[in-house]
This record gives sequence, structure tokens and C-alpha cells, in this order.
Amino acid sequence: MERFFTLRYAALLGFIALLAALAFWNIRTLSTLHQESVYFIDLSARQMALAQRLAADAARLDLAADPEQHKLLAENLRKNTEFMANSHDMLTGEASRLPDIYRSSEALRAVYHKPPLFLDQQVRRYLQTVRELLEEPDPARRASLRDSLLLAARERLPDALRQAARLYRDEAHERAELLRTLGLGILALTLGLLLLELFLIFRPLSRRVSEADRNLTELAHKMEEASRTDSLTCLPNRACMNEILERELSAARRYGNALSILLLDIDHFSRFNTIYGLESGDRLLAEVALLLKNNLRLTDHVFRYEGEAFAVLATQTPMDGALALAEKLRRVIKGCAFGSQPLTLSLGITAVTAQDDRENLLQRATQALKRAKDNGRDRVEVEPSPA
Repeated sequence: MERFFTLRYAALLGFIALLAALAFWNIRTLSTLHQESVYFIDLSARQMALAQRLAADAARLDLAADPEQHKLLAENLRKNTEFMANSHDMLTGEASRLPDIYRSSEALRAVYHKPPLFLDQQVRRYLQTVRELLEEPDPARRASLRDSLLLAARERLPDALRQAARLYRDEAHERAELLRTLGLGILALTLGLLLLELFLIFRPLSRRVSEADRNLTELAHKMEEASRTDSLTCLPNRACMNEILERELSAARRYGNALSILLLDIDHFSRFNTIYGLESGDRLLAEVALLLKNNLRLTDHVFRYEGEAFAVLATQTPMDGALALAEKLRRVIKGCAFGSQPLTLSLGITAVTAQDDRENLLQRATQALKRAKDNGRDRVEVEPSPA
């Protein structure tokens, strides 16, 4: 009998040891998943901003009259082109081995290599167009290439890149949920065995499984937040902005609420990068983000829009209130300095009408911002709503 109980105890203890090992593997796997997925989610989300930045820089390059500015813009365009190309090779697995969750994803392969998106071909064709534009001496041909870039950056390419970024997030989320379910299964089986025979080892094992469950929930939450937050400024990113903007537009149409949007761009940001280096440029973006956040109402929203641009969504705010807010933000930033360089903002604002959707609202704000840049910077321009 003693031998029977000893064997049973040893068998159950061995099984619990196996469960403990499985829980440890589960935690390590989820930790690795978190590290890998955050990197690839951020990398894929950044591709959209890079594509639009390339198109914008190409347009600015064509308008640059100063040879030094033209040279600097061309250098930045080449650098960003290579960065986007390297990032694309990472995301497609050509530069390094993809994590298992992405390498085995049929959905991601379909987005990159199958109709209707053929994202891999789109990106490579887009980058090739940028390279051709940089080398093209003929102004007419260069203008045609620039228009092609702007068209691609506004229409099909952003949707395909956004879908890829969403898939990177969803694949990681699904795997995290699977691991979480596994962790809960380990917990249930362990509790059953402990209630039957192993009350004496119940507490330590229960703490370990509970810790694994907390880690699963926490890491899943962090991955969700990482997909909606800009890692540099800690502001909501553009994908998050689109969701909130759609919600506020719906409320504005339903209840007649006033709603305005402000696009803000740091003037001569490339000069800061050139003088102080990219790390200092990143620190400048983070400081400007904090200043903007601290000078808004709790009901307003500020987002990292792209590059050195930010967006502010002013709820319950008509055009005159938005103009006052824009002037306040412009003065706040102008009162600061970064190193020995003055710091200024250009701002474009517009207000929502009942006929507006997200695209034409952002297009008007972008036009106003461009006009502020063209008219000398450090100013606010208003794009009136269509009658």
C-alpha cells in the first residue's frame, strides 16, 4: 500500500512538475512573442508613415529652389528610401528569418504576394519610383514620377500597408490568446490534481500559475496598446486617430456637435536633425508632444500624425475656438527653444460640416497646413469648410 501511494505521489508530482515546466515555457514563449510582435507591429505601422513622408519629400524636392535645401532633401529622401526598403525586407523575411507566428501566416503571405493587393510588388515599385525620381534630369518626367508617388501614397498603398499592420497585430493577439487559454488550462488541471492528492504543494504551484495568468493578461494589454501608441512620443498614433475621428464625426453628424481639427508641423525639423543629430531630433519630438498635451483640454485629443507633424482633434469646438487654440499652441511652442535654434510651428485648421468624411476633412487640414508652410511658416492658416 505504501508503495502504491508512493508511486501515485511520485507520478502526480512528476505530472505537476511537467505542468510547471509547461507554464514556464508558456511565459517564456509569450515574453518572446511580446518582444518580437512589438517590433514588427511598430515596423509595419511605420511603413505607412514612411511612404507618405517619401511622397511629401519628393514634392518638396521638386519645389526646392535653394541648392543646399535641394541637396539636403535629396539626401533625406535617399536615406528614408533605403530605410523603408530595409524595413520591407525585414517584414517579408528577406533580410532575416521571420518569427514563427508571421512566417506561418497565410493571411500575411496573401497580402504581400497575392491578389488583389500584391503589397510586396507595390512597395518595391513605389521605392523604385522614388529612386528614378532622384536620378531623373528631365523636369517633365520628374513631375510625372512625383505625381505617381503622391497618387500611390494617397490611395492604394496606405490601405494595403494598414491591412498588413493590422494583420501583424492580429496574428500576435491571436497567439497571445492561445497561450492565455493554455495557461488557464494548466491552472484548471493543476488545481484538480492538487485537490485530489497534493494539498501540501498547492500554494506554491497556484502562485506560479496565477503569475503566469497575470503576465498573459498584462502582455496582451501591452501588445494592444503598442499597436495604438507611437513609441517615440507616447501619443496615440495615426491608426488610433482614425478610429477616434470616425467616432467623433459620427457624433457630430448625429447630434450637431462642433468639431475642428488642427494639423501642426515643426518648422525646419530637418535642420534640427542636421545640427544636433537624429537622437536629439527624436527628443525634440517627444518634448513638443508633451507641450501640446499639457496645453489642451481634457476633452481634446492629440496624436502623432506623421514625421514631425501632429494632429489635434478639438471636440465641441467651432472654427473660432479652433483658431484661438491654434494661436495659443503656436505661441507656446514659439516661447521655447531647442539648443540655440528657435522653435516654431506651422498650423492648418478646418472645421467639420455635416457632409464631411475623414478623408476630405484631413485633406482640407493638410491644404491649410501646406499654405502655412508656403506663406512663411510660424503661422496659422484656415481652410474654410465648403458651402
